[in-house]
Amino acid sequence: FASRFTSIKTIFKDYKSCSLLALLVWWFVSVTVFFSIPPSKLAGYILPAVPPLAIFFALVMNKVLESSNKTRLQTWGIPVFTVLVGIGVSAIPHFIRAHQPFFQNQTIFIYLIGALLIVLPLVLVWLYKKQKLNYLTYIFISLIVLCSAVPFAVRILDTKNNVGQTDFAEYIAPSTKIVFYNYYFYDVPFLLKLKQPVYIVNQWDTVHSDSASLEIKDGLLFEPQLKKYLWSEQQLQDALMQKQDLIVVSQPHNFATKDPSVKTLHYRNYDVFIFHPSK
Repeated sequence: FASRFTSIKTIFKDYKSCSLLALLVWWFVSVTVFFSIPPSKLAGYILPAVPPLAIFFALVMNKVLESSNKTRLQTWGIPVFTVLVGIGVSAIPHFIRAHQPFFQNQTIFIYLIGALLIVLPLVLVWLYKKQKLNYLTYIFISLIVLCSAVPFAVRILDTKNNVGQTDFAEYIAPSTKIVFYNYYFYDVPFLLKLKQPVYIVNQWDTVHSDSASLEIKDGLLFEPQLKKYLWSEQQLQDALMQKQDLIVVSQPHNFATKDPSVKTLHYRNYDVFIFHPSK
């Protein structure tokens, strides 16, 4: 099995004493580790780790192209994986929340994507075996086919993971204030398609360490007029005493109320407390 990765082993053998390989390794490791530790960093901050991976991939591809004999893994790896992805996509309407509107409305499109992911790799393999395509073109087109499925797969997984997680939206009226309690749920405003900022409860005077709360607090340096959306615990209690129309979203078991009239909903990632004095 290890012989299938001859080109990768050759890279390390040829460049193990070269400063280039050391640079690529430390570049990738340092960026990945540094941006994995702070909790407030966005996923996009990891992008500087891409160049060393791209250079290493280019070195591997160069070794593969120099070799006249391609292993089965090098020839069939990407097409077989793409076909398996296509089979998985085609099976989605039968196994994952098939009753949901997204899957009902997009069934034909899902089957079409699945069929393309199954047929196109086989066509590319046939063209390569018939020497209609050189190896570089063959791999490049195969990767394009595989990568083209990523946005669609993300859409499917996002729909699957978030289905039913925002059904409390039916309780949102024009006058309703959405309040995040001691935590900012980045995906909720997007899933609810909110037009106004949410209110965030925290002990803002004590927020100094690197965190998402500090990032939000620092945002006031650029938009000080939005300070009204940063509530203290007392401001939340005052709003409750005034019987304002509120929906409080908190981490599980992080907020509680003794008011029996409050409707409480428990979801996978958060609890929702609906304060509707008029309903």
